[in-house]
Amino acid sequence: MKLLFITLALLLAAIYVGNVAMDDPGFVIIGYHGQVIRTSFIFFALVTILAGILLYYTVRFVAHLWATPRKVSEWNADRKEKKAQKSLSKGLAALAEGKWEEAERSLANDAQISNRLSHVHYLGAAKAAHKLGKVDVRDEYLQLASSSEAGSDIAVGLTRAELLLEHGQDNIARITLEELLEEHPNQPRVLKLLSKTYQKNKAWKLLQPLLKRLKKNKVLSEEEFDVLEKQTWEGLLKEASSDIATLKETWQTMPKKLKADPDFLFLYLEKLVHSSESNEALPLIEKALNKQWDDRLVALYGIAKGANPAKQLERGEKWLPEHQDDHTLLSVLGALCYRNELWGKAKHYLETAIEYGAGLEVYRQLADTLEKMGDPEAAAEVRKKGLEMATQRSQELVAVD
Repeated sequence: MKLLFITLALLLAAIYVGNVAMDDPGFVIIGYHGQVIRTSFIFFALVTILAGILLYYTVRFVAHLWATPRKVSEWNADRKEKKAQKSLSKGLAALAEGKWEEAERSLANDAQISNRLSHVHYLGAAKAAHKLGKVDVRDEYLQLASSSEAGSDIAVGLTRAELLLEHGQDNIARITLEELLEEHPNQPRVLKLLSKTYQKNKAWKLLQPLLKRLKKNKVLSEEEFDVLEKQTWEGLLKEASSDIATLKETWQTMPKKLKADPDFLFLYLEKLVHSSESNEALPLIEKALNKQWDDRLVALYGIAKGANPAKQLERGEKWLPEHQDDHTLLSVLGALCYRNELWGKAKHYLETAIEYGAGLEVYRQLADTLEKMGDPEAAAEVRKKGLEMATQRSQELVAVD
């Protein structure tokens, strides 16, 4: 198109010059070193135009020759890139179909000639080698992927971690993910894999600091996060049960919503009741029961060793008007009366608890109370009834099995 415009322009110029020359042909004189050349203006103009055209095409020809090596190189690179893309497509398809050997071969062979996607080739080849059990070859591919493309550290690191986890190398995978997290503290996939690794290995102390970032970056659904959060804090409470100071500190740092959860409250108070500071659990149990009745906490109230057993019994009896048929409360009141050496009152509460369906432990407590009251025959009869009930329940369980 450009050549057509140039030709038309020259043609129009020639026509114009011809028209002008018909009225006045004119002439041109050129002097050089004493030599004089005289020619008509029309001839001079035609020679000049032809020389210009010749010069233009000569320059274009030289420029084309100059650019030929570069164009050949670009063509060759494009051909190689298309070949690499074809191998990548074939290799990924084989990988998806579980054809590990074919996938490794297709992905690895043309990885070096791919300018932009060589790390993808190597990552795919690493997965195929992993499936074939070629661990050393897998690691070589991962190393090649890491060095082949700047900025591919996330993809390479995640792939390495996933393959290590699949191979059962949890500790090495954890180190890899922790290193990635230092560089990319809010990367969702890194957070998710690392949290799963901690969860699998019950590393609750390491998992707890991740919870805020998991929630902030919406790595998990609300349901998944709630389950993980509860599991983490439950694990921390259980781990801290052997050290009362750590147990209290853990409880204080827990989210408010979990501290209000009956299951977590029971778990904490159960550990506290069986510690050397059992007395501190009493006001917490009382406060919780005044808000919401829970038989598990009622049972803990009876186990807790208060500094003033009489006061503990008095507070427990305040719940009786609203829970007269609660065998758990009746059993606890009977145990507290026994602790205060109120044998007759203990006997009343324990017998009433049995009437409302109390368990075997109450029979033992009642028998001990009767012995304290100087009635061994009645105590033996109660123990016999308890034994018969235990035998009957055992037979029922065997029949169900």
